[in-house]
This record gives sequence, structure tokens and C-alpha cells, in this order.
Amino acid sequence: MSATLPLDIAQYKQIVIMTGAGISVASGLPTYRGVGGLWETVDVASHATAAAMSEDPGKVWAFFSSVRRQIAQAQPNLGHLAIAHAEHRLRSDQSLTVLTQNVDGLHSLAGSTRVVELHGSLRQSRCTRCDFARDEDLASSPNGCPTCPSCAAPLRPAVTLFDEALPVDAVSGRWNVRHRVACLQFRARGRVRRSEDDLHQPRTDDATQSSFSRSHPRARRGGLAKFASRFVIGAAHQSVEVAL
Repeated sequence: MSATLPLDIAQYKQIVIMTGAGISVASGLPTYRGVGGLWETVDVASHATAAAMSEDPGKVWAFFSSVRRQIAQAQPNLGHLAIAHAEHRLRSDQSLTVLTQNVDGLHSLAGSTRVVELHGSLRQSRCTRCDFARDEDLASSPNGCPTCPSCAAPLRPAVTLFDEALPVDAVSGRWNVRHRVACLQFRARGRVRRSEDDLHQPRTDDATQSSFSRSHPRARRGGLAKFASRFVIGAAHQSVEVAL
């Protein structure tokens, strides 16, 4: 097991915390790939892919409506709250950004103000054709797929499905990384990993922005790892104990 080392956040001007489904387990939400995860109970290809959305939007909407009702019962846990608390304790020359794969919105609900939701949020829906978008009441999300009030096309959850490109805003992230940063990753088993290095500003050309897509759940390397490697250049990883 890796040695546990303290991390003094005060020495960093920019802190990036990366989270996935594991941080929301304590809020009562299942993971996706783990034991008892969502992808063990449904067929991904017919419920959560770009092709499924095109072929049967009603089935995709109904599946995510059931997930929305689970999220409606969840509250931020101590992990979410600790991250938000750490942000609000920073000096004026520091910032803390949460980079998350989660679509439950619990980081924002906990009070974090700089949250990049790589896979979107189930708290919003958008039109499959036009620019219409709306907030959703998670507890009363209908099973039947609603239509857009502007153009009558089916609505869809505002999340990144498998085989879809990540949102350009999430990939570019409006990053302005010029200082040494602390990059923390919260993993499903509760361990925190740190990547410590100088970060380079990402390119903003169209080819770069369109090259990140959500991979199939059986892929060996997930979207967060691919995304993080774009910014963390040659970083060494080690387990750390973070006093938030």
C-alpha cells in the first residue's frame, strides 16, 4: 500500500479535485461499473448510447427518469461537504475547481461553486433538435418522453451518452492554469490520489475540443483519465491524506 502523506493546500493557488461515482455512494447512489452498479442491471447499448437516443428516445428517457428519482432522494454526504468547505476557506488568490464525471449535481448542492460536469447533469433536459433547455424536477420526472415546446422534437436528459463527444465547454474548461496546482482524485474506495506538477494550458483548436468522447463502460480507460492526462503532464501519483 502506498504511503499516506499530508497535503498542505495553502501552498497551491489552484486546486483541482476530480471525482467519480464513488463519492456519491455514501449518499445512497450506486456506482456504474462496480458490484451492483447500474450497468449490471440494464443493457447499455439500448439505454445509454447515442444510437439508442436516436432510435428510441422514450426508452432512454424512461431509464434516466428512474435514475433521476434515485438522485432526488440523495443529499450531499461528508465528502461533498468537505470539498465545498475547503473551497470557502481558501484565500482570495486561490481557487478550487471540481472536475466530475457525476451527473447528480450533488457537488453544487453541497455549495461548490466551480464545478465542471464532464458528463452533464440529470437536473437539466434539452431538446434533441433546437437550443431549448430546462431544469427538471427530479422527483416528478415523467416516464414518458416529453416534447420540446419550441419545435416538438423529443427532449433528452442533458447528459453525455456513450459514443457522444464531451461538451466543448467541459473539455476546454475555460482553464487559465499558470501556477503550480494540487490535483486530487477521489476514487471509489475512498482513497485520494494526488497528481502534483506544473500544468500546461490546453489547446483550444477544434480538433482538440472534439477529440474527447465518452467511451463504452467496458473500456479500460475512462473519460476522466483521458481528460486528466490532457492537463497533467508527466505527473507522479501518490496517495495522500487531505485535511479538508
